[in-house]
Amino acid sequence: MFTLTAIGDLDVMSYHVHKDLLCWYSPYFKKALRGSFKEADDKVMHLDDADVAGIFVNWLYTQSLPEEDDARIQDCNRGWTSLLTETYIFGDRYDVPELRKHAMDSLHYAFGDPGDSLLPTYPVIIKAFSNLPPTAPMCQFFIDIYARRWHKDEDNEEEITARADLPKDFLAGLMIKMADVVKELARSDTEAHFDDKEMLLPWR
Repeated sequence: MFTLTAIGDLDVMSYHVHKDLLCWYSPYFKKALRGSFKEADDKVMHLDDADVAGIFVNWLYTQSLPEEDDARIQDCNRGWTSLLTETYIFGDRYDVPELRKHAMDSLHYAFGDPGDSLLPTYPVIIKAFSNLPPTAPMCQFFIDIYARRWHKDEDNEEEITARADLPKDFLAGLMIKMADVVKELARSDTEAHFDDKEMLLPWR
């Protein structure tokens, strides 16, 4: 067994995980635990976020992520979308491709209904672009959904103020994508169609 520790709200949390599972799903952990890294000798690795670490450990054994009404979501101070974003970032940082895919599947489920007008919040956008390259599927997904759904009149005063903090890579990507949407509108002369298949970016 291998121990993952992470800082929680009140205490340090410890998670005991089978080393073979970590090595199977993550080249990063495989290199760390079977190489000359200090963690391989100590049999302990320290992580930053207990909520995300707990989600990751549960995912290792169940291959599922919590849904929006899950008690783990209700008990923490962050929303479901924020935790999914942080889970994807965790999967990128520790090279867990399947975890990233599952996080993206859950985000697509949350925002992929063509009839919805839901959007990721600006703090979620900022978190994603601050921790991932702009080419990451999650960042491209956020650009795509904003290009098709965002309207300036729907931002409240707090969100209008927060626009100044949006990453330039997001804004540049949004500008380019919105130009594509305008061309699509010009060709069809109808309201842009929000195609689920088009939203399935290559995280699969």
